Amino acid sequence: MTIKKSIIALSFSVLVVPFASADSGATWVGGEVGYAFHVMPSTKSRAEVLEEMRAFRLAPVAGDGWRHVGGEAGWAPPTPEYAFNNGRLERIDGAGLDSPRPSLKMTEDERRWHEALYSGS
Repeated sequence: MTIKKSIIALSFSVLVVPFASADSGATWVGGEVGYAFHVMPSTKSRAEVLEEMRAFRLAPVAGDGWRHVGGEAGWAPPTPEYAFNNGRLERIDGAGLDSPRPSLKMTEDERRWHEALYSGS
C-alpha cells in the first residue's frame, strides 16, 4: 500500500469511526483497552419487556416460523405436516397455503424504474 493510500485510509478512519459508533453502546477509548461498553437507554419499560418475554415463553415461535427449542439445538425450522387422505398425501397444517404467489408482470412504474436502472445510461 502506498503512503498516499495509507494516509487516506487513516484520515477516513479517524473521521468516520467516532460518528459510526456514537449510538452503538461502545465508546473508543484507544490504547490497549480499545472500547469501553456502556448501557444504552431503552424506549421500553421493564413491565413491557417482561410481558414480551412471558408471551414468547408461552409460544416460542419467531415471526418467520422458526421455533425456539432450547438446548444445543437452539432453533428448529418450520416443518410442514402431511397425512394420507383417501390414498393421497395432503398437507394438513395449513401453513402458507393461502399465501399469494409472486407476480412476474411488472407495473408501468416498475418497468420504467427497471429500464432506468439497467439501461446503462
